[in-house]
Amino acid sequence: MTTLQGRVALITGAQQGIGRAIAEAAGREGASVVVQYLDDRDAAEQVGDAVESFGSEARVVQGDVGLRSDCMKAFQVGQELGGIDLLVNNAGIFPRSSFLDLDDDEWNQVQNINVVGGFRCLQIMARELVQAGKPGTAVNLSSVAFFRNSARGTHYAASKGAIVGFTRSVSTELAPHAIRVNAIAPGIVDTAQPRDGMTEEEINAASDLVPLGAMATPDEIADVAMFLSSEASRHITGQTLQVNGGTNFS
Repeated sequence: MTTLQGRVALITGAQQGIGRAIAEAAGREGASVVVQYLDDRDAAEQVGDAVESFGSEARVVQGDVGLRSDCMKAFQVGQELGGIDLLVNNAGIFPRSSFLDLDDDEWNQVQNINVVGGFRCLQIMARELVQAGKPGTAVNLSSVAFFRNSARGTHYAASKGAIVGFTRSVSTELAPHAIRVNAIAPGIVDTAQPRDGMTEEEINAASDLVPLGAMATPDEIADVAMFLSSEASRHITGQTLQVNGGTNFS
C-alpha cells in the first residue's frame, strides 16, 4: 500500500516501541520518514533501514523534544526530503512517582517533554505549512491514563490530559489551513514502557482485564496513526481515539 506516497513524516521518539512501529509503518505506506531519537543511534539506524527496505527515504536525527533547538533541527533535516507535512508526536516519558514524593523538577520535566515538546513540533510544522499554503496532519499520543487512573503517575496523567485539550483547541485554529490534528490514547501496549515500574505479573494481570483478550501491540497503534494521517480520515480532526481493547470508552 502507498497511502502516504509523497508525504514527509517526522516521528518523534522513534527508536523503539510505538514510535518505531509508526515510523516503519509510514515508510511502508510510501512516506519519507525522519526518525528522531533520543539516545540510541544504533536502534534508530535500524528503524531507518527498515523504512528504506520499503523503498522509502529515511533520515535519522538525534534530538530531545524538550529543546526547541532540537525540534528545529529535525525539521531542517526534513527539508532535505521536501518538507515535513506529517507529524506524529510520540516522544514521552513516564517516571513513576507517588504524588507525595513528586517535586517541581520532575513534574515540569514530564510536562515539558510530553506536552510542550509536541506543541513545539506542531507549531514549527504549522508555521512552515501555512507559509507554503500546504495541508498537513499531526497525531499526538495521549494515553488511557487520562481517562482512567494512573498509579504513581499523576504527572503523566495530567500531561496526557493536556494533550487531549491541546488537540481539540489547536485543531480548530489549524482547520482553515487544511491541517488536521488528532490524538491516540492507547491502553496498555506490549512495549518496554509498562515494564519500567510494573512486574510481569502486574502486566499479565492488566492484559487479562482487556475484553479483547490481550494488550495492544505497537503495530496496532501504528495502524491507527496511519489512518489518522491518511486521506481515509480526511473529515476527522480534533478527536482522540482510544485504542485499548475495550477497557473503557469515550
